[in-house]
Amino acid sequence: MKVDSKYKYLFVCVILFLAQTVFAKEYVVLSPDKQLEIRLDVEKNITYKVLHRGKLIILPSAISMTFDNGIVAGVNGTVRKIEKDKVNKSIPVLFGKNDVLQDEYNELKIHFKENYSLIVRAYDEGVAYRFQTSFGGNVTVNSEQANFVFAGDPSIYFPEADEGMRNFERLYLRFQSIRDIDRNKEYGDKIRYSTLPLLADYPESYAGAPYKVIVTESDLSDYPGMYLYRPEGRVDLLTGFWPAYPKTVEKPNDIYTNHLPLTRYDYLAKTQGTRLYPWRVLIVSDEDKNLLNNQLVYKLARPLINKNTEWIKPGKTVWEWWHKAMLEDVNFPVGMKNLSLELYKHYVDFAAENKIEYLTLDAGWKEKYLKELCDYAKGKGVGIFVWTWANIPVVNPDNWMERMKEKGVAGLKVDFFERDDQEAMQWRELVAQRCADNQLLLIYHGCPKPTGLERAYPNIVNYEAVRGAECNYWDRGSDPDYHLLFPFIRMLNGPIDYTPGSMRNKTKEDFVPVDQPDVIPSSMGTRAHELAMYVLFDQPVGYLCDAPSEYRKFPDILNYLSEVPTVWSKTLPLDAKLGEYAVVAKQTKEKEWYISGMTNWDERDVEVDCSFLTGNEKYKAIVFRDEPTVSNTDPTKYVCEEVLVSGQSKLKIKMTKGGGFVVRIIKK
Repeated sequence: MKVDSKYKYLFVCVILFLAQTVFAKEYVVLSPDKQLEIRLDVEKNITYKVLHRGKLIILPSAISMTFDNGIVAGVNGTVRKIEKDKVNKSIPVLFGKNDVLQDEYNELKIHFKENYSLIVRAYDEGVAYRFQTSFGGNVTVNSEQANFVFAGDPSIYFPEADEGMRNFERLYLRFQSIRDIDRNKEYGDKIRYSTLPLLADYPESYAGAPYKVIVTESDLSDYPGMYLYRPEGRVDLLTGFWPAYPKTVEKPNDIYTNHLPLTRYDYLAKTQGTRLYPWRVLIVSDEDKNLLNNQLVYKLARPLINKNTEWIKPGKTVWEWWHKAMLEDVNFPVGMKNLSLELYKHYVDFAAENKIEYLTLDAGWKEKYLKELCDYAKGKGVGIFVWTWANIPVVNPDNWMERMKEKGVAGLKVDFFERDDQEAMQWRELVAQRCADNQLLLIYHGCPKPTGLERAYPNIVNYEAVRGAECNYWDRGSDPDYHLLFPFIRMLNGPIDYTPGSMRNKTKEDFVPVDQPDVIPSSMGTRAHELAMYVLFDQPVGYLCDAPSEYRKFPDILNYLSEVPTVWSKTLPLDAKLGEYAVVAKQTKEKEWYISGMTNWDERDVEVDCSFLTGNEKYKAIVFRDEPTVSNTDPTKYVCEEVLVSGQSKLKIKMTKGGGFVVRIIKK
């Protein structure tokens, strides 16, 4: 049969196109808005680079994974096939800071003949890549390479890991340049390692805008967490490090210890040969405020596993530990040495009277009165969280978790998960699954950073991995400077467990850490600053850390704490600057609005644009703010006032040193 020459030509063109596509040396993935791009070179070794508006942010950086079967994914691979996809869908969020997330991205999958693939996505808010293998059977991951070669000499916000990589409540060291990340003399001239997320701050002179680039990870499952360090001799490179699998741990037969590793094997993980590995994520923003609503880590995480979520209820909790169970105006013994059924019933009564959903029993509670307390609390519409060591729900001696459920417990506060090697990550998911099976809410305290597991298991409501208010016992780290850093960095990875609500507010000069029996600590910053935390901070279970007797002295504050929600329908960042201030508006499911503002130790005037309010309708606004002439010296002083606002309003508010404000907007 004779074939028309024009069809021969078309056939040849198609073949050439496919050949060029499969055997191309460089692949480009653009974000939907075409502002962000990731370029991949796969000719020999896989490298990537990242550009924003044509400006290089990440220079060519090598990535690979080495397995015990002899395959090095990312080195000398042969491209077999590529797939491209364009996705634009909605993700319903059970609870968080938005009801719905728009999940829009472009994706490239490069499949290699060596039975592995590289998956790359570009979103408007960042880029990510992950490896996938299809080896079959089981495999050992010997090592991984994840390089981040920074262009433009950014400064670095570096949450330094401790020597044992066992604590995730880190302050931020700020290095003017990557070259300034020196050896740690405190630990014997050792390499400095950073936990994630890590933030690189690009100067406006380089990129034309003050870019922030955050390195982090998502969907960390059955694999160790990633750290970053600067290799010797490099002034532009941060590279990945992962804790190896533990060989021996401290007191392995004692469930009341952290089981911290003493020795390790020379590999990272033993796992299934066919699986997906964690996403390596670069979040990019040229506006600081957008970081306050960036949920890329959540979007990349594993979707919901169990559709039965009716029983999961966020809310607020009263709590005895921060103020050491010291109460006024009661006729029974108080203090942490006198925790009792009678004392806890007092907290339940306070919670019920003020529409607080939960009471958390921290270390020191006794099982002997637990069922009676849970029954009493249930009769008043209050749920009970109980604190425990991380190893107890892991080992689950005598069906401990099921026993807690039978006694009526609503949730667990699991503490001292102070590892993120592969074994610990397996434990973390096991506990989440067991809690879900028993319809128990879960707070991870003393834990590694979140990486989106709460999307798969929404019974996980809070994670600590932040230097919370409890640290006021020991140091000065939890101050307004820190409060204006971690919402832009740590909160990108998920909700926190900060425990706000202090009514014992101090200036920077007057604050003194205290850790003595029956002595209640204080907090740094103004009272309005403290109230603003309930809106600015992401915490599906929000703590009231102070004593019921203290809140009762201030009915206006107690009414606010009763009404303020912990999850939201919509979040609108209004204005912000990393480390200095933040102003955010959040809408409730009932269509009310809250506006929160916080500043560091610098006083400042802000103007709040209320144009997010629709139409010309007038609304009542209840405002808590600093008292301008007094709060600098007496931070317990505040003003509570009512004003009328509309979409045309611009509220002018002064925040004093360590100050803040919160506005509740209600229809008249």
